[in-house]
Amino acid sequence: MRTLFVTLCICVPLVLLGQDNEEKSNLFNFDVALGFGWTFGGDRVAEYKTTTFYQGISRGFNSKSILRANGAALISLGFNLKPPGKIPIGLQTTIGYHIDRTADVSDLNSTWKRNPIDVNPYVLIKRVIRVGGGITYHLNPRFHEDLDGLTFNFKNTTGRFVEVGVGGHQFAVLSLRFSQQTFEIEDIDGAPTVFAQDLNGNGWSIRLTFLIK
Repeated sequence: MRTLFVTLCICVPLVLLGQDNEEKSNLFNFDVALGFGWTFGGDRVAEYKTTTFYQGISRGFNSKSILRANGAALISLGFNLKPPGKIPIGLQTTIGYHIDRTADVSDLNSTWKRNPIDVNPYVLIKRVIRVGGGITYHLNPRFHEDLDGLTFNFKNTTGRFVEVGVGGHQFAVLSLRFSQQTFEIEDIDGAPTVFAQDLNGNGWSIRLTFLIK
C-alpha cells in the first residue's frame, strides 16, 4: 500500500503535465526541485582504520573512516507543486542518490548507497517557513565491502520523516529533517544469510533545495 501511494504521488503530477499550458496554470504552480544534502546518524555499516608503522613498530592509528546507515552525501531531483493563489500548501516529490563511502583511508573504496524517493506534503507559515512530513522509500540499498569484494544487498524499505525549512516558495529552501527507517538484509552476493544484522537508519539531515521555474 505504501509503495502504491508513492507511485501515485509521482505519476499523477506527471500525467497532469501532459495537459496544455493554459490548463496547467489553472491547476498548480510547478517548479523543478534540485536538492543537495548532508545526513547524519544511524547504525555503523562499517568502520576502517589504518595504522602507521615505523621500523616494524605500530605508532597508532593514522586514519579512520566510519560508514553510517543514514550517511552521508545526497543529491535529488524532482518537482514542487503548489495550488494557485495564496493557498498555503504544497507537495514536493524527489528521487535521489544517497551515498556514504570510505574517506581518509588509502586504497580503499567501500560504499553504502541507495536511491530514496521522498513524498513531502507541507504547509507554509507566513509564506516563509515550511513545515512538512511524509514517506521516504529507499530503492536498491547496498553496501559494497572493498576489502573482501562482497556486496551486501538490503531490501527496499519504507520510512517516514518530518521536516522544517525556511524559504517557502522562494528561489531556495534550507531545511532540517529527521527520518526513521530500518534496512533489512536480503543477501550477500546473491546468497541468503542469517548472520548479518539489520541496520537502524534513523538520523538527521540538512538539505538545500533550489526551486527552478
